[in-house]
Amino acid sequence: GKTIDEAVAVSNKMVAEALGGLPPNKMHCSNLAADALHKAISDYKDKQKQKSVKESPAAVHPHEGHKCICPFCEVAMDEPYPYCSGCGAELKYCPKCESVVAQGAKTCANCGAELED
Repeated sequence: GKTIDEAVAVSNKMVAEALGGLPPNKMHCSNLAADALHKAISDYKDKQKQKSVKESPAAVHPHEGHKCICPFCEVAMDEPYPYCSGCGAELKYCPKCESVVAQGAKTCANCGAELED
């Protein structure tokens, strides 16, 4: 067994040597093995990055504890005001979950409730 960092360092030559020397017409097989290993490691690292972003509470709820986040300037407000205290934009709220919704939206992006015009 090797660590990820050790496995990344595996070269085509190392695979061929580990196999005890292959006939010239079979060398492409060892190249395919090293290439597949590197692709698998790359895929694993990409999935780990995606997983850590999904699990990061800061990434999911950057203003947790505030009732309203302005979609224009991202100012966090403790009360649902009709205008943003940061940029002055007019704010519209979902009647069901009280999330800020985009002007002209037909449904709430947070809870899926139908919105009135």
